[in-house]
Amino acid sequence: MGNERTWRFGGMILGELPKSGPPVRRRIILLGPQIGYGGSEKSFIRLANFLSRYHDTTVTLFTSGYGGADYSHAPEPTHCPVVILDDGKRGWIARWLQRLRNFRALKRQSDIAISFHSGPNLLNALLSSVGTPSIVSERGSKRYNLNISFLNRVVWQGVFDPLIYRAATCIVPASSGVGDEIAEGRPKSIERRIVPIEGYIDAEELVRSADQLIEPEYEELSHFPTIVSCSRLDNGKGLRFLIDLFSRVKADVPRSRLLIVGDGPIREELQGRAMALGLRTSHSPNASADVIFAGFKPNPVRYMRVGSVFAFTSRNEGLPNVLIEALASGIDVISADCPWGPRSILAGARDNMVSMKNTPAPVELEHGLLLPPVGDPGAMGIWLSSLLPRLANPRPRRTPEERMAAVIRFDINNTGKSWLALIESLSRSRDLGNS
Repeated sequence: MGNERTWRFGGMILGELPKSGPPVRRRIILLGPQIGYGGSEKSFIRLANFLSRYHDTTVTLFTSGYGGADYSHAPEPTHCPVVILDDGKRGWIARWLQRLRNFRALKRQSDIAISFHSGPNLLNALLSSVGTPSIVSERGSKRYNLNISFLNRVVWQGVFDPLIYRAATCIVPASSGVGDEIAEGRPKSIERRIVPIEGYIDAEELVRSADQLIEPEYEELSHFPTIVSCSRLDNGKGLRFLIDLFSRVKADVPRSRLLIVGDGPIREELQGRAMALGLRTSHSPNASADVIFAGFKPNPVRYMRVGSVFAFTSRNEGLPNVLIEALASGIDVISADCPWGPRSILAGARDNMVSMKNTPAPVELEHGLLLPPVGDPGAMGIWLSSLLPRLANPRPRRTPEERMAAVIRFDINNTGKSWLALIESLSRSRDLGNS
């Protein structure tokens, strides 16, 4: 692919297993915040399940959940032992000390420790003196994340992140863009330890799920010029922009509809914004609804196929699973060129995105249309002029074979080989050091 790079670690090309024979079965411990909240947590569990085929794998979590908010994802099935580090019955300092003690004991018994997300990465790094190689995985951008307060951003970027990156044996970002952000301004010794690994999906299951049955009233939306969006409803998803954009689309295309699948903390605000713009809202499709706030739906990829266009308006990401799901659904995709991930997902073998520093104008890629970030000056006009022709002349839905070809590179059975190679390289280096 034009935007791919070859990544090496310990003299090994990642994605290739060692040629000297099958890897030794190792003791792997994975550390995450919890399971069941979002796409990155699902990726975490898919990785654990994949590694458990080859290694003795244990999942450790800060807590068992976020409290069961009704917009949480259903937990991904876990095929390996799970240990909860925090009983949730103490103050935050005591809870962190409890996590530190419990994870230290488990890490000492392991050959490799892998952590996902900032808090777990910090705990993993603080225990680097244990001697077990530490892999930290960054799942998104702190520089551009609108859900992080200014103070938190300063503390993490100025204090905790430098500590984590110095202590980590290897840093695995969710995408090459996140890797570039981490490497910027840092010593070569840290840059050499950055190894992006992109994707943790089950491609076959995802493509199959896109054709599963949905309620008849949602199927009816396929007879209208429908824009589909799917995300957690929070400040980073650009949904205020999408609703403002749709109000302009509606003026040109009166029959158009906007389907928003997902739930989150700004749902009521978004509904109020839509109504203030004169748009009629509903929780399910009906003859009069302009904007349908469908709420959380299990297996949301199946709802995407009713759309003429899938619109991705996020302001920041790591490697957005929902955009991969949109490719699996087979409908037309337009996406903001946000930091980071959409370029990696939409670019195909003939596309060269490495040299492009920004997208001031629409760029048609193999798997969709890349548009300026929604916060850019003039973005509204560019999005509107790009979207209207696609609603007027919807593109035919891709065949199952085409959909599979678009997402197979993100399948865990492909990307997992890079994890196996990385684990083997680090383990052999440790074995040599102990011999």
